[in-house]
Amino acid sequence: MVSSIWRFIVTGNIMRKRCRLKYMVMLLGVVGIIVLFEILQKWRLEVIDQQLNVVLSGRKEQSETALQGIQADRLRLIKKVLKTNYLDSTKEYVFVQNILSRSMSGNGSHVLTICMHATANHLHYLTDLMAVWTGPVSVTVFTHHGQDITDLLENLLYYKHCFENISKFVSFHIAYPVSISIEVKPSNVWNFECEMEPEHLIRNDSSNFKSKVPYPHNVLRNIAITFAKTPYILSLDIDMIPSVNLHSQFEQFVKRRQSLLSDMSSKVAFVLPAFESSAPVSVFNKGKLLDHWKRNLVRPFYQFACRDCHSNTDYDLWEKLPSISFLDIGYNAVFERPWEPFFIARKQDMPLYDGRFKQYGFNRFSQICEMHMLGYSFAVMNNAFVIHRGFKEPESFHETKDLEHRQNELVFKEFEAELKLRYQGSGRNC
Repeated sequence: MVSSIWRFIVTGNIMRKRCRLKYMVMLLGVVGIIVLFEILQKWRLEVIDQQLNVVLSGRKEQSETALQGIQADRLRLIKKVLKTNYLDSTKEYVFVQNILSRSMSGNGSHVLTICMHATANHLHYLTDLMAVWTGPVSVTVFTHHGQDITDLLENLLYYKHCFENISKFVSFHIAYPVSISIEVKPSNVWNFECEMEPEHLIRNDSSNFKSKVPYPHNVLRNIAITFAKTPYILSLDIDMIPSVNLHSQFEQFVKRRQSLLSDMSSKVAFVLPAFESSAPVSVFNKGKLLDHWKRNLVRPFYQFACRDCHSNTDYDLWEKLPSISFLDIGYNAVFERPWEPFFIARKQDMPLYDGRFKQYGFNRFSQICEMHMLGYSFAVMNNAFVIHRGFKEPESFHETKDLEHRQNELVFKEFEAELKLRYQGSGRNC
């Protein structure tokens, strides 16, 4: 009996020692992999620095060529991607802010930035945007897969080097899921000339929702807003454009109404009525918009997809406003669920979007709901508006839209309960 117990104790000790030894070997293996990765990463960064120095020294010795400028920017982009370790507030996404910054300086001369989000295949919409917008733009570009990062960077280089207004006014950020491994493949770099669109350019209108990786609208919006440097922001989807001359008109509005704005609560959103257009036209003032509206080429946004989502804008009242040549407040609108207007607001006062909402449903309304509970008022502007390119038909949405909406409705119930606790004294509800 005693000998059996002794054998059990000895065997147990041996097994524990073996387990500890096995654990230590595994731990050393993990540490070794981490150290090896860091050494490899450091070596890759040193190689990039050497290549960049060669390019920059060549630019000093002779006049800079377009190819040298592209290669220098390419190396800088790769270096930023390899060095990045920033996580968004949800801790689910890595982002690189200002991976390409706008070349036009002078933040003090601008009051309004358009903040957008997109995947690389939708960046071509920026060319239409910059035909009507001459102010700062902050765009977060999302990639679902690590192996796509090289093509994404090449897309950014193409738009920066080949479109003057994009280079001047647009700052790009990129984001990707923390769960994916980023692969930068130098063999995939392009040799492009701006006169011809590169054959590898990612350009199509496939839905962001069709990927297996959920599309995080609100995370991307927050990144774009965070790195905007103007006092006011306008958050738009990439396939929307504002009315012509909105940038200069809003700056004039702020100057002209400075005393009023200083007296008003900072918690005011300047609503821009939203429309959708089937016409192959991207430059609209109110006169042209009303003409296209009468001809059924333009209609209120989501008129058949979700009429109530924009009905509180009161399109009939907006259409009948007296015609004046300058931008001003037309009337005040009353919040009512499920209204989700597009608007201009002061960046420092505005709550950010909630990152839990992904794919379809409640992603923009959740922010409007919080603004309402915070005490925001909503002032509809008389001559300014935004237009979505193409009609939104109920049957045009992706197959999983209704399922995603139901899932996000559950998230919203939790979000709404949190708001009620956060703003107990507001006397408002969604």
